[in-house]
Amino acid sequence: MAWTMESDDSINGADGFATFTLDGKTYQAGNWEKITATTEVSSTDFKVLGSRTVKTKPGTAKGKVTVEGFVVDSLYKREYIKWMNGKRSFPVLTLHCSNVHDTRGTETVVLKQVKFMNIPIVSMDANADLLPLSMDGTFDGADMPKSFTDVIPKI
Repeated sequence: MAWTMESDDSINGADGFATFTLDGKTYQAGNWEKITATTEVSSTDFKVLGSRTVKTKPGTAKGKVTVEGFVVDSLYKREYIKWMNGKRSFPVLTLHCSNVHDTRGTETVVLKQVKFMNIPIVSMDANADLLPLSMDGTFDGADMPKSFTDVIPKI
């Protein structure tokens, strides 16, 4: 008997939420509507001794993160300006991203040492209903304290 995925099995990204920790305090990131985190693995090629074969060895992983949403407060911008003026260390976040599913539970991924590298200081659009926000950065590690219940049957 072949297994088919039902529509109830797919994850709805709209049911997710995010929080971030800055200087030991946790904040809701309700204004962030989209979070994308990827890793890029570098690799090196090496020649196998006594052979003409070249193999690839994975090297290090570099994490990249993008958040998109709308401006609702000045928290991160304010902390970044303090850093620019020499009044604090560079603001580093821990970002908690959770997706919720009715039957499969919650998956939580924690991005560690998140550093945003392009922070919009001033934005204005007189014709916009909402002021968009987009920030790109890096992260140094990740953890998955909760994962979804498996839906694919074992053979």
